Amino acid sequence: DPSARPTFAVLKTQLEVLFSSRPELALTSRSSAGLSMSTPRPMDLPDDKLHHAFISYYAREMDGVFISLMQRLMAMGFNVFNQKRDLAGVDVTLDLMKEHAAGSVLVLALLSPNYFTSKWCRGELEGAKAAGVPIVPIYSGDHYTYTQMTDLMKERDDPEKAAAVRAAFGQNLID
Repeated sequence: DPSARPTFAVLKTQLEVLFSSRPELALTSRSSAGLSMSTPRPMDLPDDKLHHAFISYYAREMDGVFISLMQRLMAMGFNVFNQKRDLAGVDVTLDLMKEHAAGSVLVLALLSPNYFTSKWCRGELEGAKAAGVPIVPIYSGDHYTYTQMTDLMKERDDPEKAAAVRAAFGQNLID
């Protein structure tokens, strides 16, 4: 569904705001004008990080969005985690995915209808939150509304889901 896809311009703006508001996330090769969409430049990766970005997503619903977003971010010079490339030939475990999320500068969470039902997606958010990695939730109003998200944060039947929603949005839940 094309309307469910986050627009790249919105994501670019969110990333620019995040990088400008958090000096510890500053990328030394980033121009003062913000992220460049036209001229790829290599970005310095902090010594203690594996990737600039880890994109957490529910593959059955967002695989195309993931591929498009990953390609665009890589074209901008970002090192983006790609399970198929970075973990080729490895027995992938939830702990390993948490490790890569925790070892990233930031996590982009592509929220879709079944995102929070996935133990893998919830685990990736848990790993990032435990490591203090900023989580940028990307969602469409077609999938979630402000009221639905606040209700999910209070979920009593599934505390893991509620914790994942709180990790994804923290104080960033805006209408």
